[in-house]
Amino acid sequence: MIRGRRILLRPLSTRDLAEISSWDDDEEVVRWVGKGGLVAMGEDGPHLATNRCFIYGIENEKGLLIGYIALIDIIWRRATAELRVCIGKAAFRNKGYGTEAIRTFLEFLKTSTTISQVYLRVYRENERAIRCYEKCGFKKRAVLRAGSRESEEFKDLVLMELCPNVV
Repeated sequence: MIRGRRILLRPLSTRDLAEISSWDDDEEVVRWVGKGGLVAMGEDGPHLATNRCFIYGIENEKGLLIGYIALIDIIWRRATAELRVCIGKAAFRNKGYGTEAIRTFLEFLKTSTTISQVYLRVYRENERAIRCYEKCGFKKRAVLRAGSRESEEFKDLVLMELCPNVV
């Protein structure tokens, strides 16, 4: 477990699947993260998609699961990985929980792993998330034109990378 000022990052378990799956009913989560982000459907039902990644639940100060943070596509020999964050509970957005979770997680990576390069992809129009990532030290590196297809619409993705001196 990784403790922040107001949050606790803890490994997700199968008991969290129902809660995480319920966030697929939230229009904002689906818009920015997509459906079933970290939950995969297998023959025996839902399970956590954990291939080459760390996934932690974000709990608030009252122990309520409000989101998740994940490091995916870890390439250990290159010390690189992609960051994913979701505050699934609408009542806890815009309250600094995402920023605190990212900063706490990055400090953990710095002290406990060999990961030295962290990047992320975010929809260009998701200004709130971009501001959050910039507060945490990420810099815009490129725009992937029509980098993601949503239904029949193509959307631009911003590629952001953590400044080397932060990790």
